[in-house]
Amino acid sequence: VIVPSFTYIASVAAIVNAGGVPVLVDSDPRTGLIDPRAVAKAISPRTKFLMVVHLYGYACDMDPLLALASEHSLTVIEDAAESHGATYKGKVVGSFGAAATFSFYANKTMTTGEGGIVVTNDAKIWKRLTYLRGHAMSPALRFWHTDVGYNYRLSNLLCAVGVAQLERFPELVAKRKKLIDRYIKAFDGFEGIKISPNDKDTKLSVNSAPAPWLACVELPAQHADKRD
Repeated sequence: VIVPSFTYIASVAAIVNAGGVPVLVDSDPRTGLIDPRAVAKAISPRTKFLMVVHLYGYACDMDPLLALASEHSLTVIEDAAESHGATYKGKVVGSFGAAATFSFYANKTMTTGEGGIVVTNDAKIWKRLTYLRGHAMSPALRFWHTDVGYNYRLSNLLCAVGVAQLERFPELVAKRKKLIDRYIKAFDGFEGIKISPNDKDTKLSVNSAPAPWLACVELPAQHADKRD
């Protein structure tokens, strides 16, 4: 499974827990997103999956990544934990691959306090996921377990919080953007400091519309030792 080296540990942990072998590839230093050129170099006859990570509210450059996946018959999985609402060519992240994950951890744009969701348009994947999340209980016979499953269900209470958050999603996004815009106004460009996500960032694909999650501060070399 090809996965970017610049990501949260959960991306790689999911691969290992599923019995896969993570193949870490470089990210584009300009954006921090997975580099399609590095992906192309890492593909081998054993490669089966490509996990893209939409980082810090930015969508990956999906066209070249999807082209590589199509050429080499790779299944694309999206880690969209940090990029709720980000778009690429007008299409929201999480809708490009066979399946995608979104985090609902407390610091995300919308939250249930903890947990997250998997989204897919594939009925076979959906059926398998809903089966495994409830301890792999047989849908035909209650308390008959035909696989080793997991307790990956969100409680009704957490789901209610999530539904309420979803109803307010445009408002939550607007408030995040307002806060990040204040950081951009105050610090972006000051002594070489860069604040992301930034609508004026010319280093990103013109096809990518970032979604505000948090203000990521990139320090220039002369200030790197003062980060903490």
